[in-house]
Amino acid sequence: MVAVDTVLTDELIQEGLVRDLVRQIQNMRKDSGFNVDDRIRIQYSAAGQLAQAITAHADYIRQETLAESITESRDESLTKVSLGGEEIGLGLEKG
Repeated sequence: MVAVDTVLTDELIQEGLVRDLVRQIQNMRKDSGFNVDDRIRIQYSAAGQLAQAITAHADYIRQETLAESITESRDESLTKVSLGGEEIGLGLEKG
C-alpha cells in the first residue's frame, strides 16, 4: 500500500503558478517570432499569490526563459493572461 499526501501547500501552489507562467512566456516568445536563444526582458503586472510566486521564483523564471530582467509594471497595455484563477499582464521584448 502507498500513501499519497494530497494537501497543496502554498509553496506547491506557487510552483505550479510559476511553471504555468513559464509556459505562457515561452508561448508568447514563439508568437512574437523570437529565436529560441534570444534574451528577453519581461514586464508583468500581477497581485496576490501570483505576484508573490514571481518574486519568490524570479531566478527560476529568468533561467527557464532566458530573461535578462523581470520587472513589475503598471502599463495597461500588457497582454492579459489568466493563471490559476488570477489575471496577469505580460510584456516581452528582446534584450
